[in-house]
Formats: sequence, C-alpha cells, structure tokens
Amino acid sequence: MGYNPQIWSNKTLQQMIRERLGNQKWLIDTIVDLTKRAQGNKVESINIPQLIPNSAQTKALKAEFDIPDDSGKSVSTLNLNLQIGYLFNVYDIDKAQSDIAETNEQGLNAKDAIRDESNLRIMNLLVNSVPVSAPVHLVPIADTTNKKLTEEDIQAAKVALDKQKAPQKDRFCIVSPEYANDLTSISNFSDVSKNPNAKGVIYDGYVGHAHGFDFIMQADCPLVDDDGTISETAENNTNKCAIFYQKLAACAAFQKKFSQKTQPSATKVNDIINVWSAWGELKLADKYIYVKYDSTDNDA
Repeated sequence: MGYNPQIWSNKTLQQMIRERLGNQKWLIDTIVDLTKRAQGNKVESINIPQLIPNSAQTKALKAEFDIPDDSGKSVSTLNLNLQIGYLFNVYDIDKAQSDIAETNEQGLNAKDAIRDESNLRIMNLLVNSVPVSAPVHLVPIADTTNKKLTEEDIQAAKVALDKQKAPQKDRFCIVSPEYANDLTSISNFSDVSKNPNAKGVIYDGYVGHAHGFDFIMQADCPLVDDDGTISETAENNTNKCAIFYQKLAACAAFQKKFSQKTQPSATKVNDIINVWSAWGELKLADKYIYVKYDSTDNDA
C-alpha cells in the first residue's frame, strides 16, 4: 500500500467537522471564526461588515475601530503562520492504514489534541490582549479571604463590558475547575442541567449561565502572575483567573485542509506521523475583555 498521508489528515478533519457541526462547540466558536474565509495561509482583508451578520454587533465593532458606516475599511489580514498538530508513532504503516479502528482512533486523538491546543492559544490570546491602558479590565477577585469567584465579580464584569458598549449577545467567561465549583454557590447561576442553552448548542466545557455570560470550564485555564498577566517566567504564574469576554474580542482561523508529514524515528523501529493545521489568531475589540484573578498581593 505504501504511505498514504491523506488517510490520517482526512480522518482528523472528518472528526473535527463532525464534532463542530453537531451541538458541541469549541472555544474558537466563542470568538470570530474565520476558517471559512481562509485562502491558503491567510485571511485577506478582514472586512468589518462581513465578520458578524448581526447588525448590532457589526455596528459595535465599527465603533471600536472608528470606522464610518459607509466605509469598507478592513481591520487587518490574519496570517495563518502557526502550526497546531498531533504526533503519534506507527510501527507498521501498511497495517495501520488498513485498520479502520486504528485510523479512527488516531483521528479522534488528533482532533482532541488540536482542539485542546487551539483552546489554550485562544485563552492566552485573550489574557494577553487586555489593554495596558485600561487597568480597570484587569482586576483581583473581590473575595480576598477565601479566594473564591463570587457574584460580585460577575456583576463587575457585566458592568465593565456594558460601559464599553459590548453587545449583550455572545458573552462568555472561561474559568478554572476551582472557579467553576465556586459558581454553584452563586444564587443567580443556572447550571447546565437547568439552562442547556437556548439554541441547543453546548460549548465544550460549558457549565452554566449567569448575568448574561455562558461559563465554560477549561482544565488548562491559564495561571497568571500577581499583576494578572501571563509572565514569561512560568514559576511566577501561580494565580487562577476568570476570562470574561464578548465574541468580537478576537478572531482565529484554521487552514481549511489539514496537512501531514512522516519521518523515521531516530531511536525506535517505527515512523512518526504529524497531523497538523496552519493556524492564526488576532485580537479585535480588546476592550471587550475583562479578567478577574486571584492575586496573592491581596493577602496583606
């Protein structure tokens, strides 16, 4: 049979499309997903009116970039200059490619790995995009004693986004497992069993709704330093955070087709296959991001 790379990339893409066309969405679905407009390794001229068909959101984003209603001005070009992929070992390529169970399993594994990496990139993008000129959008949590996320924090995030005239629709908050547990004690929180989302769409990690935000738990929610930012020195990032945002805060895209490459292992009698997609990400309306974090500086 010989090496047939399309078997591996196509299985991954099929698994990804099947999941996202169903009722389970990824974090890229909570921001502006430009995958359908990707041509080669870029999305050319991101035009404001084409981003979101909802007129209110289009108007809001135009206002963010000070673009007149009659202007065709673009925000930017989104370059797909990063790679997101999954590596795995195959000891007998011919046998593996003829084994439907194995190709399906590796396709699922690759899909999960690519989803998780894209989710992490989006979370880091959002935290890193909080404007330094707006410190009011980077705020320690209110409960400095028990270090819990409270209703006061959620209300503060709502007020902050309201003041920036962020659209009421498509507001989200990404939380750590610990903060997700804190939500259960909030009186106005509707957990997933009570509020499965009006459209029947369940985001991966969705735990419930409160004050206009859909809450999404991510085990890999970034840790931040005592200033609420992600430090380049990893050991400084010890504090949990909650990332509140509206859909227009950022955009991202996968390349429409997945790629693959193989190489012999240097240490074992097997081949290493890498299934990957080109990826790009870009902040848009960064004032639609509000981060609450647990700062150890509050212990004083």
